[in-house]
Amino acid sequence: MDELTPHDRTALESIVAKLAQAWNAADGKRFASVFAYDGDQVNIMGEQLIGRDQIRERHEKIFKTVFRGSTNVLKIISARYAAANVIVARITSTVAVPNGEFQGELHTIGSLVLRSTGSGWDVILFHNTRVASD
Repeated sequence: MDELTPHDRTALESIVAKLAQAWNAADGKRFASVFAYDGDQVNIMGEQLIGRDQIRERHEKIFKTVFRGSTNVLKIISARYAAANVIVARITSTVAVPNGEFQGELHTIGSLVLRSTGSGWDVILFHNTRVASD
């Protein structure tokens, strides 16, 4: 389908910004808030999180452990309509991790699938994959 309308592009940008802001604030509840109630996430460890509650719980945990003190920069690299009420976007992430298992810079590429709610957009799937080192 065609390029996103300016309104839908702005909505997508807002959702991606909220994900980054929530990560940088170590706020699992806010991170999960952009997901549909029944949204899914597959994280870089291959864990499937089903529903907003699991997404919130897992992020609350990682913000206190392996990603404690980390910062995240997210960028949209492409977006298109899969249907009139579905957006598919690819995003990159650069996470600066101060210590621990992932210390250093971690790069990922993710796929976001958003569904129109009629009054906005919800993430129904976020599949995030660590970029292999060169």
